[in-house]
Amino acid sequence: IPHDVDVLVMGNPDVRQVNKACSLVGKKLGWEVNPVILTPHEWDKDTPFLRQVRSDGLVPVIGTAERNISH
Repeated sequence: IPHDVDVLVMGNPDVRQVNKACSLVGKKLGWEVNPVILTPHEWDKDTPFLRQVRSDGLVPVIGTAERNISH
């Protein structure tokens, strides 16, 4: 059973706002919420981290994963 949530945010958001939102959600869940912020250009790279993210499955919250996955 996982005890944390990893959130991938794509774009150029206000980092403080993302961290604040993750902290608030984490307190409600009782789990640690870890944000990872990537630009669309960074998402297109082929790194071990991104290969793992893509292979583990994505749950889009806003938009669609298919639109953003180029691999």
